[in-house]
Amino acid sequence: MAYFPFFIDIQDKHCLVAGGGAVAYRKVRVLLSFEVYITVVAPVICKELKDLAKTEDRLILLEREFQATDISQSFFVIAATSNSTVNETISTLCKQANTFVNVADSKEKSNFLFPSIIKRGDVVVGTSTSGNSPDVAKWVRTQLEEALPDYVAELTENLGKYRSIIKERVESETARKKAFKELLCLGRKAEGKVEDAMFEQVLKDLEDWNEN
Repeated sequence: MAYFPFFIDIQDKHCLVAGGGAVAYRKVRVLLSFEVYITVVAPVICKELKDLAKTEDRLILLEREFQATDISQSFFVIAATSNSTVNETISTLCKQANTFVNVADSKEKSNFLFPSIIKRGDVVVGTSTSGNSPDVAKWVRTQLEEALPDYVAELTENLGKYRSIIKERVESETARKKAFKELLCLGRKAEGKVEDAMFEQVLKDLEDWNEN
């Protein structure tokens, strides 16, 4: 069964990561780029996580065994311990509490999947094989990374500045779509740069198009 890619705002939400090894570290690194507050709990925590915590105020490390009360303030939970029994316990507790949980080695025990992610500014692409093959998900991500231009984040940010203005100044839905498309083409040619002069030219072209 294919899983639906449900994009959700997790900024300033609280996440619990159970496990202190390489898998936990990789997931923590990704999540921090989305400005999440993360608590890692594990009896042994790897050096990479400890080093990361020195520079990340949003990351708290608790070097001890997982406790059932750890999930109480969490919006979502990642179970990434090396103990399948502990992971299953975490899964059960989260589901009973209606809390999102991802068990790193078991899609059956998860109620959401952690995709292979590309993040360039506000452009986010998540690839998933619905838990069937993480290697395929990574391969697809690599193909997409190679296809995306380096300026995609700058282009997206710049186009976003003009989106609301176009909605205010252009009444026709057809004309709006034309304006967005033309501005995108100009921005791509300029490798991400979108300036007021380009925007005004697009509006002028629209006026000429409407007259015809």
